[in-house]
Amino acid sequence: MSDTPDYKPAYDLRFSWCRRDYRRISVWTTWNRMTGESCLVLTPAADTMLGYDRIIPCVVPMSTAWIWDETRGDQLEATKRAMLFCDALGLSSLIIADVHRVRTAVVENLHELITCPPMPRSEQEAVAEMLLRNNATGRTAEREIRDHV
Repeated sequence: MSDTPDYKPAYDLRFSWCRRDYRRISVWTTWNRMTGESCLVLTPAADTMLGYDRIIPCVVPMSTAWIWDETRGDQLEATKRAMLFCDALGLSSLIIADVHRVRTAVVENLHELITCPPMPRSEQEAVAEMLLRNNATGRTAEREIRDHV
């Protein structure tokens, strides 16, 4: 992680919907903290991680999940992405079994991605309070500003 105090990673795997492990690969169903979009994040399995600073997460956002569908998706693009994911995960893009393992891990988790609920507000903390005033009616309302901290 960055040493900059304002730095917030887009994906915080401590807050995930679910996690499944496939030999040397962990698949997390989580949310993009900036947009709230659900996504799959592939990382090396916990027992093979070298350290948090060395992990290159491989992300399949909901908006591009259709590419991985085996019947209606773009098989060529899915294979290209699986090969790139292999290299980032410490597998070999030249070994067809590794590419197939990555594709299988994504395809088997598409249902989890599609059924993932919206990002829960309970995982956000109040960072400020705001007082709203309608100048025409004089009514006021108090709101909390929430964010991941």
